[in-house]
Amino acid sequence: MLADVVRARTRDGFELFGLVHEPEERSGVAVVFVHGLGANGYVRFTDALASVLPAAGVALMRGNLRDSDMLGIAESPRTAEVSKSGGAYHRFEDSVLDLESWVSEAERRGYGRVVLFGHSLGSLKATHYLFRTGDSRVKGLVLASTADLVAMHEG
Repeated sequence: MLADVVRARTRDGFELFGLVHEPEERSGVAVVFVHGLGANGYVRFTDALASVLPAAGVALMRGNLRDSDMLGIAESPRTAEVSKSGGAYHRFEDSVLDLESWVSEAERRGYGRVVLFGHSLGSLKATHYLFRTGDSRVKGLVLASTADLVAMHEG
């Protein structure tokens, strides 16, 4: 299960990190995994996807969104500016920019058809991305263990 480490930059300048598992023989399809809140692109069950999908000719992109993990604090060595990220600083709308960058990375690598695979809150983010953008590069949507925000607040 070899992977390339990849960096993607959003239109607003946020740098995202991920792994790309590419098949030897390409079908032109890439699955972009969309993690949930406080998680990351490398949650354990995606290891199975990283084995199965490339064997079937489908690339898997396991990229982090800016809200990966629960808390991230970084200081720029050039400016000493401190930035905070992670689920604790989550802004739902940022996921549109993050997913746009991963879909663009798939296209840059030669994958003309993208399937978004959302897990937990990532399911809602993937759906929201399609609603907001109507991105024609996205040809499919998989929703797994979708978060039920209504039930969470009904108490």
